[in-house]
Amino acid sequence: MFDSVKRFLLRRAPERYSRRWPRIAVAEPAQVKLQTGDDKPVIVNQLSVGGARIQTTAPLRAGDNVELRFDHIGGKPQSVAARIVYSLRENPGYYFACGLCFLGLKPHETQWLASFIAAEQARRRAAAAAHAADTAAK
Repeated sequence: MFDSVKRFLLRRAPERYSRRWPRIAVAEPAQVKLQTGDDKPVIVNQLSVGGARIQTTAPLRAGDNVELRFDHIGGKPQSVAARIVYSLRENPGYYFACGLCFLGLKPHETQWLASFIAAEQARRRAAAAAHAADTAAK
């Protein structure tokens, strides 16, 4: 029994889960082009180089391939191929939350997404530091 307690107390903590790419919270309007050719409006809630989390009123199906089209990120229209990993009805039926995994990003697409995310993280850190300095000065 003592050995069991000793093993329990001395066991290593599990490794922290680490994402391959950093992600940021955003509220960016975009569109999803379905395999049928239909475009559906979405809001991108989270973004990383590996994928995105979107919100939409359209019921999307997990497993479907889509094209995610951004109008404003990075100053010009961009689009990436993606697969819908999950689609869950949220907020008692008002919208669906969907996870997207980006497919076959070209090097310039990876660079564009990574640059946008890094610039946004730096902008947010600078804004937080400025706010902290303003608060401390008062």
